[in-house]
Amino acid sequence: MTALPAAGYFTNASRTNGEAKQAQDDMLAFIRQMFGAQGITELTIAAGSVTPTRALHTIDTEADAAADDLTNIATTNVPDGHVLVIYPVTNTRVVTVKHQAGGSGQITLSNGADFVLNQPDILLALRRSGTDWVELWRWYGAQLSTFRTYLGLGTAAVVNTGTGDTAVPTNAQLKGTARTFTEPQRVQAKQTATLNGAQALSFDTLVDFDITLDGNITLSNPSIAAATVGQRGRIRLIQDATGSRTLALGTNFKRIGGTGTPVLATAAGSIGRIDYEIVATTRIEYSYDEVEA
Repeated sequence: MTALPAAGYFTNASRTNGEAKQAQDDMLAFIRQMFGAQGITELTIAAGSVTPTRALHTIDTEADAAADDLTNIATTNVPDGHVLVIYPVTNTRVVTVKHQAGGSGQITLSNGADFVLNQPDILLALRRSGTDWVELWRWYGAQLSTFRTYLGLGTAAVVNTGTGDTAVPTNAQLKGTARTFTEPQRVQAKQTATLNGAQALSFDTLVDFDITLDGNITLSNPSIAAATVGQRGRIRLIQDATGSRTLALGTNFKRIGGTGTPVLATAAGSIGRIDYEIVATTRIEYSYDEVEA
């Protein structure tokens, strides 16, 4: 592979036409070594080694074997600092890039372990450093779980707590564990809507409700998942500009401190409030009161 002419090469007045032409050819050859300047070509491993001729190559096993080791990459005519990206020709011929196998052109991988190229969408970028090659980055393609393992993430989500990264607690870890909150906790799962007629509230996805009534309304028995039992929240019922809208409730709503379905205040803009707790998938206990105007 070709290196660029030295800085100031063309400022030397004694340069011949032949030397200038050769330097221009060298620059053209150098450009062809860069990414995208030439098509991708295949390198076949021979005795554990390959010799690159450009910046991007596919790698094949020796004699099309099912598996082979890449222990060294020749640095012949490759300028120090040159970047090389490699990936396997096919997933049926697996190439294992060996970490620090020894000898000129050995490969140093970032995690100190061999890297298996077993899919064509897996890439490895290397930079020549002296007589060795050093990993710059790698890409695992569709093998996301393998990529997470390499990054030390495992399969759990991660949250920054302000003092370091910790795994997000699972549902099982949250149960039965006392927790002290040092900042306000606010419910964001709220529905604000103008409704009338029969309505089954979505308790499985929402907690609080602000409902403006533009007609009589019936809060039907909702479908409640077992995981929602224990949820508490409130339902605000707001008369529209006409007012006098009425409320009916499904049989699963059970009133606390009173009997029968509450009678809403009739004035336009008046507000009635239901505070509820889901105690079973078929039982919602609630209290009702009017909100002062």
